[in-house]
Amino acid sequence: MCGICGYYSFKNEISSENILEMNNAIRHRGPDDEGFWISDGLHGKPFSGNDSTPQIKETFPVLNETNSKIALGFRRLSIVDLSEKGHQPMLSDDEKITITFNGEIYNFKKIRKELEALGYHFKSNSDTEVILKSYKEWGTEMFAQFDGMFAIALVDLEKQKLILGRDRVGLKPLFYFKNENALVWASEIKSILKNEYIKPEINWNGVYTNFLFQTTLAPETCFQNIFSLEPASFLLFDLNNFTSLKQFYWNFPTEKLKNVTEEEAVAKVDKLLSESVEEQLLPMFP
Repeated sequence: MCGICGYYSFKNEISSENILEMNNAIRHRGPDDEGFWISDGLHGKPFSGNDSTPQIKETFPVLNETNSKIALGFRRLSIVDLSEKGHQPMLSDDEKITITFNGEIYNFKKIRKELEALGYHFKSNSDTEVILKSYKEWGTEMFAQFDGMFAIALVDLEKQKLILGRDRVGLKPLFYFKNENALVWASEIKSILKNEYIKPEINWNGVYTNFLFQTTLAPETCFQNIFSLEPASFLLFDLNNFTSLKQFYWNFPTEKLKNVTEEEAVAKVDKLLSESVEEQLLPMFP
């Protein structure tokens, strides 16, 4: 399952106890490993955690109390590339880009071959690294190429951008809080509530829709100023001027096919379903 969390404190550095508590709140999402990355906005450093594997603890120091403006946390359930090479947060070779990612990219092997043809080299067999290299090559246009379920948080220190992205139909959850002081995000709201900037207040309209539909309708949640990132969208945040821009990278097709027989439609649906199931089975380990 995996889980991600993080924050950007616009004006002041805050204690790493925030990210430690946020990550611990989603411990159930990833029992295999955990990791952290903190930054002052110009430089970043990776850390391990108490639940990290022994090898990861030898590679990165365990995060203790310190202060930072930006922090990423990750809980890992190992699915693709079970080795420590799939550890997150994952950094680019120049350490300017850092990513946390929950989900699976079903066509990552195809994209990897395309990137290798463009001259990219890979250290792991993980789909996380494919996302990282995809961003280097295509920027936010990468989202339209992914076939999968995902919630992504990416920090680009060189371009001073922070990106939150979600899959086309919203299979993987991603919530965020934003006010004049901070941007906070996580796979679950309970993680966001652990951050010192959050003072929980009920959003009664969200409560109403939750009773009406058995779920809230994105972007609303049952909490004021805590939102669900809409499916097929990404939030692009500027680390310098604190502005944000939300964009949609896919819309549900509305075009109607004409002059299609019932037999042709059945054959097409059967082919698409078979291909979809086959692609989703590829990342799974025995």
